[in-house]
Amino acid sequence: MRTWLGIDFGTSGVKAILVTDDGDVVERGHAEYPSWESGGAHEQQAEDYIGAVRRAVAHFERKPDGIGIVGHTPSLVLAAEDATAVRPVITWRDGRPTEEAEWLRRSLRSSLDVFGVDNLWDVSQLPAKLLWLARNDPRALAATKWLLTPKDFIGFRLTGSAATDAWSGKGLWSIAEGRPSPDVFAAAGVDEDLLAPVLDPWEVLGATTASAAAEFGLPAGCPVVVGWSDAMGGMLGIGAAALPRSFVLAGTSDIVGRSFSADEATKAGVYRVPASCSPIPVDYGPTQSSGASLLWLSRLTGRTPGELVAAAAGAAETDAVFLPYLRGERAPLWDPSVRASFSDIAESDGLEEVALATMRGVGLSNRHVLDACGHPEAGEPVHLGGSDVGSAGWTRARVEALGVDLVIHLEPQLPALGAAMLARSGATGDPIAESYRRLGADVRVVRADEAAGGAARRRYSAYRRQVAVAVGDYRLDY
Repeated sequence: MRTWLGIDFGTSGVKAILVTDDGDVVERGHAEYPSWESGGAHEQQAEDYIGAVRRAVAHFERKPDGIGIVGHTPSLVLAAEDATAVRPVITWRDGRPTEEAEWLRRSLRSSLDVFGVDNLWDVSQLPAKLLWLARNDPRALAATKWLLTPKDFIGFRLTGSAATDAWSGKGLWSIAEGRPSPDVFAAAGVDEDLLAPVLDPWEVLGATTASAAAEFGLPAGCPVVVGWSDAMGGMLGIGAAALPRSFVLAGTSDIVGRSFSADEATKAGVYRVPASCSPIPVDYGPTQSSGASLLWLSRLTGRTPGELVAAAAGAAETDAVFLPYLRGERAPLWDPSVRASFSDIAESDGLEEVALATMRGVGLSNRHVLDACGHPEAGEPVHLGGSDVGSAGWTRARVEALGVDLVIHLEPQLPALGAAMLARSGATGDPIAESYRRLGADVRVVRADEAAGGAARRRYSAYRRQVAVAVGDYRLDY
């Protein structure tokens, strides 16, 4: 039976899974790589990615029939013609291009006009990074053949061919115009030809070369697809890039959104992945703190995150409301200065109830993003993926926040699974929906009772009132 290798380059390490054509995961591996942080900088060495892949797949006994790659974005690799990195990788967490981001906001048209996507003048995005490099490391840019993301660099190293996809390259690529953004490249004073060719994520980039096979510990001649961002890989793994649905990909922060059968009007506060970049359009947004909120409470209380989740499962009913804005909030507020808060705490509330309120606040922030993506059909379930989402504490918190049935996807590595689906579609020519049907993870449904919807609406109204206070808009009435 054919097998498909999915590789996910996260911020701290690589995860790899090998999936058979009937959806069984027969091999798993992971390996970490270091980051360098100082004074706002957050960089990695591209060569570390290669060693991590080799370690992650070293024990795999079966050989893949295709390879898919997803990875963290917006992170920037400056690649030389010989598929080596000119300088360290600037990751999405790098905060140095603040002046450049502000200059772009002041000097150019709106991000939505330039790219067809909002919020791309942010310090984390590719335009600010490119402008920062032009001002601070022009020699590196002069030695660069291709501007790539981490997964693109690995594809280049595996096959000798360079390409990216439109969504991973957004900010350098204008989705609205279907070409490199002249505004950004002119501002940086560099040639548009530095952006690698833009192909579909499931398109075959090439086959692994003999030298790459020896370097990575993979078979030679194996087809490699272009790949996608890790967020889009997760959306494919949970089915949202193949079938219309509401979803939450949970982690330290969450990716929350809805997919649709056809493009709808652009919405404020979230990203729109149009049909030109995905099998079906998706509206989504990343939150700032999800599991990070539980880690914060763990530090305060001396209880482990697992103990807090268990405590929340047994908590008494509570009206306490928590805004999980410990480091500001991304979607749908995009306000780094807004801060977390508790409200409506009663004297009878103890640690268990505070733990539940904290986790429920994460669920309410999920609902806030879903609300920004467009109102779902009444009773429409929310698909959930990620570590620990199926635990009693987290499912209680999210049912109390969302008020609908939860569909728990049991595969813990959904971005890597999405990468395997890309590999299958590229190698076989089957549509993405067919690869999802074959490889999609098993699910477990958590039912919401009849009263859950009304209770969740009341909690959400209280949450939105607190949001209004947090952003200083006391006129809002929820």
